[in-house]
This record gives sequence, structure tokens and C-alpha cells, in this order.
Amino acid sequence: MTSKTRFHRAVTEYYHGTCADLAVGDTILPATELGLDLFSPDYTSRETSDPYRVYVTTDVAQAWYWALGDMDLGTPTIYRVEPIGKLRRDILAFNSFSCRRARILARSPVPPVKS
Repeated sequence: MTSKTRFHRAVTEYYHGTCADLAVGDTILPATELGLDLFSPDYTSRETSDPYRVYVTTDVAQAWYWALGDMDLGTPTIYRVEPIGKLRRDILAFNSFSCRRARILARSPVPPVKS
């Protein structure tokens, strides 16, 4: 008699929060590929992030937080993404990683914040 054991691999979901209006299937690009002025006061991440990388998280609440930080630029949205390229752990943020790009798998508007 033989027994078959099935192993299920846990699937890690990654999220990216922003106010950029993107669609499922789009690719999120790093700041340098978007032509952003990295010395502009509007580019607030220059001291803590690599402008050649895209940042993703496994924590949907963290993605929500980053989306709300861009509220003056548009509608805050959380994107479920697939990282493209090797993931690097972000030493400055828990459950945060960077990659070369990220492909959007799904999108969800951030619920309004109640005051």
C-alpha cells in the first residue's frame, strides 16, 4: 500500500500602493524609467529608496499607507502585482521588497479614510 502526500506551496501575494492610474496587465516602472526629476521636491523618496527599483510589499496595509501618501496626485489604489526580476529585501521597511519592475494582476481603490 502506498500513500500519496500532497504538498501545497504557499503563494505569496505582493502589493504596490500608489495614485497612478494603471490597468491590469500594465507594468509598474521605476522612477528613472518614468523620466521623473529625482531632484524635484515632489520626488520625496530620493533619500530612502533606489530610483532604479520598484517597491512592493506582502502587507496590504503597508500598500494602503503608501497609496494614501500620494493622495494629492490622484485616487489612491492598491495593486496586486507580480514582481519582475530578482526581489531584494528592503532593509528600511518590514515586509517590503524591491524589484526591477512589477506587472499588475489586479487593482482595488483604497477605501476612504474616516476622520
